[in-house]
Amino acid sequence: MANPDVMWPRVIKEREALAEDLAGLTNAQWATRSLCSKWTVQNLVVHLISGFQVTKKEAVLALVRHGFNFSQLNDTVVSSGTHVPPSTTLEQYRAAMGRESDTFKPEDALAEIMIHSADIRIPLGLEYEPSKDNLFSLAASVSKRPHSKRLRDLRKGLRFTATDQPWSLGSKGPEVKGPMLPLLLALCGREAGLEQLEGDGLTAFRARFSH
Repeated sequence: MANPDVMWPRVIKEREALAEDLAGLTNAQWATRSLCSKWTVQNLVVHLISGFQVTKKEAVLALVRHGFNFSQLNDTVVSSGTHVPPSTTLEQYRAAMGRESDTFKPEDALAEIMIHSADIRIPLGLEYEPSKDNLFSLAASVSKRPHSKRLRDLRKGLRFTATDQPWSLGSKGPEVKGPMLPLLLALCGREAGLEQLEGDGLTAFRARFSH
């Protein structure tokens, strides 16, 4: 397990970097669809704020109230927090971004902010290059067996190789390769990551996103 005293400052630094980008957005950009397609940028920021603030006890009680339906719980949180101007959402984000939650391990919190930051930045055309340490921390999270059957099916029978860093996943099957961040995003189910990938396994990998 990663050292929390080392990891949490890295999590917070990623959150702060996103706050800087959010500060420059127009209202139209806040209303842009994120890569989490049913949510706008503002919706997704509200989701992040909730994750920063919620305690483990609060999370369990909320899940019980929603019949352990994560999707329904997330939609409730987002809908209840989006009826404010984007400027208010940004203020709330800044107020919460320094918190160390007991609900998530810091390495999981780092993966979440990195993936969701990409969900926001990519549709807006905002460039960002995470540190090498954070990139490999994200890769360690992605390398674990996914909870989601969809994500398990995406990677089945394929091997994945980063072309800009010494990292790979899987040892058998056709290869999908490309820059590490787009590769990790694709493995997390983000179709936008496919555009920078290549290899003899790409056609099969791409086809799985439509299922």
